Amino acid sequence: MLPHLITRDSPDFPNLQLEARFAQRTRKRGIYLGGRFAGSKFEYLVAALVYLALSLIWFGRYIVGHLSDSYMGGGTDPICHIWAIAWWPYAISHWINPLITHALWAPEGYNLVWATSIPGPSLVVYPITRVLGPVVSYNLLCLGAPPAAAFSAFLVCRYVCRAFWPALFGGYVFGFSPYILCHMLAHLVLLLVFPIPLVVLLVLRRIDAEIGRRAFVGGLICILLLQFLSSTELFATTTIFGAMLLALGFALAETQLRSQLIGLVVEIAGAYVLLILLLVPYFYYVFVPGLPIPPNPAAIYSNDLLTFVLPPPVLWFGPQLIDRAFGHFFGSSPWWEQAGYFGPGLWVLIVLFAYSFWKTSLGRFLVLSFILVAVMSVGPELRVSGKAALLMPWWFFNKLPLINAALPGRFGVYLSLIVAVGAALYLSRSGGRFWRKGLLAGFALAFIVPQPAIWQQTGRFPAFLGTPGLTRIHVPDFFRHAEYKRYLSPGDNVVFLPLDHGGSNPGLLWQAQSGFYFNTTDWFGAIPPQDAPRWPIITAFQHGAAIFDFNEQLQGFLGAHRVKAIIVDANAAGRWPQILARAGLSGAALDGVIFYDVANTVSGQLQRATVHQLAERYAAVSFGALLSAAKRYVAEDLPLNRLTPGELNRLKMLELPDSVPSTGSNWWQSLWLGSRGNLISVGIVGNFEDLHFLVDRYGSNAVKIYFPFPKPLSKRRESESGLLLMTFSREGLRQAAGKVRDVGRQTPE
Repeated sequence: MLPHLITRDSPDFPNLQLEARFAQRTRKRGIYLGGRFAGSKFEYLVAALVYLALSLIWFGRYIVGHLSDSYMGGGTDPICHIWAIAWWPYAISHWINPLITHALWAPEGYNLVWATSIPGPSLVVYPITRVLGPVVSYNLLCLGAPPAAAFSAFLVCRYVCRAFWPALFGGYVFGFSPYILCHMLAHLVLLLVFPIPLVVLLVLRRIDAEIGRRAFVGGLICILLLQFLSSTELFATTTIFGAMLLALGFALAETQLRSQLIGLVVEIAGAYVLLILLLVPYFYYVFVPGLPIPPNPAAIYSNDLLTFVLPPPVLWFGPQLIDRAFGHFFGSSPWWEQAGYFGPGLWVLIVLFAYSFWKTSLGRFLVLSFILVAVMSVGPELRVSGKAALLMPWWFFNKLPLINAALPGRFGVYLSLIVAVGAALYLSRSGGRFWRKGLLAGFALAFIVPQPAIWQQTGRFPAFLGTPGLTRIHVPDFFRHAEYKRYLSPGDNVVFLPLDHGGSNPGLLWQAQSGFYFNTTDWFGAIPPQDAPRWPIITAFQHGAAIFDFNEQLQGFLGAHRVKAIIVDANAAGRWPQILARAGLSGAALDGVIFYDVANTVSGQLQRATVHQLAERYAAVSFGALLSAAKRYVAEDLPLNRLTPGELNRLKMLELPDSVPSTGSNWWQSLWLGSRGNLISVGIVGNFEDLHFLVDRYGSNAVKIYFPFPKPLSKRRESESGLLLMTFSREGLRQAAGKVRDVGRQTPE
């Protein structure tokens, strides 16, 4: 156990006599389950069963009877994970490249290396998937993740503190931490944290010379490989914080230990080299297609200072406190991605440990490790109740490629492990009667008890939760009874509407349950295909509303993606039947869906249209429509401060295709219209490659051009996306609007 740093033989370890007294007292009471790591296996069985029972009590009382017709959590991510659980075994068994799937974003395909596709767990549970289906496998992984994390943390705590009960407490603190409870709502990929304590345990045993070099390197490769194939984000952050904490340990260690740590670093580096060689095919698909833009801003998805003291809504007493005092904070922040809360009981243990152990090398190491990780978890800037205060060290890491995709709020998982080990050490090594320490542990646990009702009902959730703990699966009979085989051929491409219905992609679930009989134009999770945002029709798909040039945009998309059918979920059809009817499409109601056969509806000209051509066409039509309408508004000398798309529509100066906004909003879908002082501003969101022709056409009439707003346009950014905003004087607007009449001839055909 880190000789000269944390062993029981260390000369600066306090109260060594207390440990013997504690062991003697607990043996007499029949509750001592101590022993060396290689000792009795009974205590490990007891710990595993306790954690498994707690997982079933907190999360499983409803789902165990509905493993195949409901799934844990809500939103997009669970459906994506279920899809991945089915995909990996299917792809490998059919000799298909599993990293690039043409089952999604057909026919171009979708790169899964940047998606949370959990290849490792998917292959581990394949026997269950084959017999019971991917939904059952997903639910079992969700139920098994907390006890697995708790048990691996128990092994570390047990190895360090040499006592059963404190180690059992430490395992619970990690495995059922608020971090775990929050991500039980949607993120299976972030629940698979059990390899992190195993890495720590392996390092400790290597330093103690309990395992040899080959066993250490081989074991480390296996654990890191499992972590990589479960969550690349957790793998990356484990690597970063592992390096930081090794450096911290080196700075605190004595000379003899430093030489050991140098040898350890060499062995770890060797393990990483071998691991990278194993993963060369994976890394090829990471770098060759290009790095995507991180989908979530690190500054928002970081630990606010209030996160360290306010209980999240997943805890037993959290909602009562939130409703009365801090509803504004939880109503406006992504609290589920912030993991810094431990409750007053654990903070008491943290302070007591720091006070009792600061004079030891171990105490200083754990306290400084906690401070280091906590500082990094607040992200690139310190925020208090959502307001930025000052820049923080993670600002530098957030500028680096790859690692800038990590969300600092999730670093709370490492804080939980540090707190678990520190609390277990304090409870096992400090003075005081057993019952007093038991009360202290119970007091600490009381503040992190989950609210079980969240996971005992489908579709409903308390205020501020935002997503249900359980979701009932909706499968139309068209898919349940394989009726699709009468209308589709294997490999046909399908568009599912609504896209992202209810925050999830039910079409992915139906596709997985069909054995990937058909392909879809959906994609996986938060990272869209590289060119997906450039397709104007995607805005219509996601918002359930028509756009300018809707018919041509729809036909161009269907032709480019060689779509055989549009399938609308009749249970959530919304206005899609009316919108598609206006586009000249007629559907048939078939067992819970509305089926549109569109194979022969696309004109030959639009079948060859590219995304660039269609994006330019949409920009020309929509931007031109705003210019013309704004010119009429200004010509009638109406107040500029009321110039909005909604106001123009109310005055019948602009005919919006659908979903009329309020008269006070400057936005309509991806378009912006308003005034800036005595100037008129017209804007459109898109990729500059598709928008630069607007600058060429209207730029000479503009007073100022911004891209991406609010930055002034200084040079062309061919691959950058954002808001192109042009500001016109009244005369400049009149001149620009005069060019709109030529759009029909200048728009790509």
